[in-house]
Amino acid sequence: MRSVTVRIDDRLLSDAKMFAAQRGQTLGSVVEEALRQMLDRTEEAGERPRADFPVCGEEGGQPLVDVSPEGLKRLLFEEDIERYAR
Repeated sequence: MRSVTVRIDDRLLSDAKMFAAQRGQTLGSVVEEALRQMLDRTEEAGERPRADFPVCGEEGGQPLVDVSPEGLKRLLFEEDIERYAR
């Protein structure tokens, strides 16, 4: 096992130390476990088949719905108005 020096945000380090203490673990074991989980998720994500969802839109591939944050906010607002108007 090797010793490594890393820079960690003060708040994150404090939270990690508290997390380790609450579970009776060392900070090193918590960091190792977190890295293993992150690497496992990354590997699993690479193995998953890509999901293709059907999309409807105008010819030329332009969506019928504005999916920008502003467009979605407007769409949800209009949907709320319709729902509460009934």
